[in-house]
Amino acid sequence: MELRDDSLLLRRWSADDAPVVYAACQDPEIRRWLPTLPRPYTYEDARAFVTDARGLGAHQFAIVEAERVVGSIGLHLASNETGHVGYWCAAEARGRGITTSALRRLCRHALDDLGLARLALTADVDNLASQRVAEKVGFRREGVLRSHLRHPDGHRRDSALFSLLPGELPATAEHHATNRSHWDALAAVHGQDDYYDSRALVAGQSSLLEEEERALAAAVGDVTDLNVLHVQCHIGFDTVTFARRGARVTGVDFSETSLAKARALAEQCGVAVEWVVADVTELPEGLHGRFDLAWATIGVLCWIADLGAWMRSVAGTLVRGGQLVLIDGHPLAKMVTSTSPVVLSGPYAGGAPLRFEDSVSYTNAASPPGSSVEFAYSLGEIVTAATDAGLVVSELAEHLDVSFDHRSGHVDREPDGRYRLRLCGEVVPTLFTLRAVRPRDHAGRGRWAA
Repeated sequence: MELRDDSLLLRRWSADDAPVVYAACQDPEIRRWLPTLPRPYTYEDARAFVTDARGLGAHQFAIVEAERVVGSIGLHLASNETGHVGYWCAAEARGRGITTSALRRLCRHALDDLGLARLALTADVDNLASQRVAEKVGFRREGVLRSHLRHPDGHRRDSALFSLLPGELPATAEHHATNRSHWDALAAVHGQDDYYDSRALVAGQSSLLEEEERALAAAVGDVTDLNVLHVQCHIGFDTVTFARRGARVTGVDFSETSLAKARALAEQCGVAVEWVVADVTELPEGLHGRFDLAWATIGVLCWIADLGAWMRSVAGTLVRGGQLVLIDGHPLAKMVTSTSPVVLSGPYAGGAPLRFEDSVSYTNAASPPGSSVEFAYSLGEIVTAATDAGLVVSELAEHLDVSFDHRSGHVDREPDGRYRLRLCGEVVPTLFTLRAVRPRDHAGRGRWAA
């Protein structure tokens, strides 16, 4: 039996996998959280594992990415239509959403194909990474099993118990795949339009808007010699601008098509940039604790199914004292579909998925017809997510007037040259700026800056 999910393959173990299992199980983290592993772990133990896994039935899988075994996941069937799930991931593959994708695919098989009524998993109470994987897939924490895990030296540890029932598996993977296809299609048509003016960028023009320049100046000022992470960089306009100003820049996006165009633009502009293909809610460990500035602007959070995961992931890339600058569409303005008469569509908050059918980009360029899925979050939810991620909010600004029309016709240019969104004659905010700092110590966690 084989299960496939996007770029991952879950397949039965083979004897040829023993060397990979042996190497992975030398990792102290795997030994720490899997107390049943033999100590020391020998090559014969690895051979026995792949042989036993094959003998346990059809639901013990090697996790394979790009023809490389990167982890293990299994489903043990029990009585009363229940199953117990376990998994581990090799060190070099962590932080990229691989285990989450594998668990989601296995759970879909267990609940939809096998018709199980309940899935359960346990993790050491301090194994927060495994618990986050479970929660992202939809598992709910039920409680603590006291003295549940026995380690080789005889000491015992508590474990957290999670469960997943039919109907509780979110469609996050499908939304992610839909949006990646959407952005692949947009990348193909962007870069030869007024919004993304590639010729001007190559000629040396800055891509930053007035509101972005102001936020950048308030956050860090000069970016020379700073490490900058451009989050959801798309085709890399701001990435190139920061590199030109002397920053060491990394651009991250989940669309390989977007990054291919970004690489080409950077080469034309003669700048060096590190490009990373990744899900921004699970950024690779190689990006953790590296950056003085995380930069995310205009059209960011509406594509994120898990706001808390986004904030935790981005916050984790900052050095102590590093700053997040987030500039995005105001959630109230995003509800407006007509100003005369006033028509509001979609929720203000909550993060429920909203599906759209599109054949024209936000740049007004024609794109192939396709679907996209967006999510709405309130300012309260956004600020709370930032503080829950350990950041200290230093600025939250709501922009009543802006220097450009990012709403494609829903805001008007007024006599003073500024763009405003008016409802029943009253100006409402169209953008917001959030600046937040990773504290230099733990004292500032979850607080506003004084």
